[in-house]
Amino acid sequence: MGQQPLAVYANVFKATFGPYDVTLDFGHVLPEQAAQAGEFAPHIRVAMSHSHAKSMAQLLLALVEQYERQVGPVPTPPVQRPG
Repeated sequence: MGQQPLAVYANVFKATFGPYDVTLDFGHVLPEQAAQAGEFAPHIRVAMSHSHAKSMAQLLLALVEQYERQVGPVPTPPVQRPG
């Protein structure tokens, strides 16, 4: 077997897109850094096609819905949209 994939915890992300792909930058921000909304140094960048991003979004939604049926609602923080 090959190497294990790198495991990273992220509590912030930024999504951007171009004509051919979607890019997701993931990072970790400490609570004292949260005041600097939108500012973080990405630790991991994942790029994929628009088709793969759509499939991933549908799969993630299904997983969260399954979790909520078993455990209860997951609270979500307000979404910060780029200004």
